[in-house]
Amino acid sequence: MGYKLICYKSLHNLELSAQASCIGSEFSTFTKRISIGDKIFFYCKGDIWGSSVVSQGPLYDPQSAIWPDKHYPYRFGVSKFSLFKNPRRLLGSESHAMILEKFGKSWGYKILFTHGELGQEIGQSIDAMPLSESEGGNKIVGSFSSHI
Repeated sequence: MGYKLICYKSLHNLELSAQASCIGSEFSTFTKRISIGDKIFFYCKGDIWGSSVVSQGPLYDPQSAIWPDKHYPYRFGVSKFSLFKNPRRLLGSESHAMILEKFGKSWGYKILFTHGELGQEIGQSIDAMPLSESEGGNKIVGSFSSHI
């Protein structure tokens, strides 16, 4: 099992991924970097919003549209989708420092375009990050549209 970070442009696209149990990319390299069993962390706007495990794929779907902003035909099915009402703050955390050390200042672009392997130490560090204490009951499985 590997640990990967998927960067989302919008929380809406992440919500649609949760509803479809699917992650996607416009780049074919996506299928070369992700494997069944990998743990995926969802990153958007400086925070970790949840995670899932790759369960199926790679898939190619040139037709069906899941996300409104673009067509992402290179896909994987995911399971164990966990999303957080109150996300884990990545920027400024110990996990972020580890990512900076491994990937450098332009880490977001490197991960976005290469779907780089985070490595076990960083993956476990993100997994261990505390959830926000506000509002209680932070872990949500599935869509979180009514919680944001």
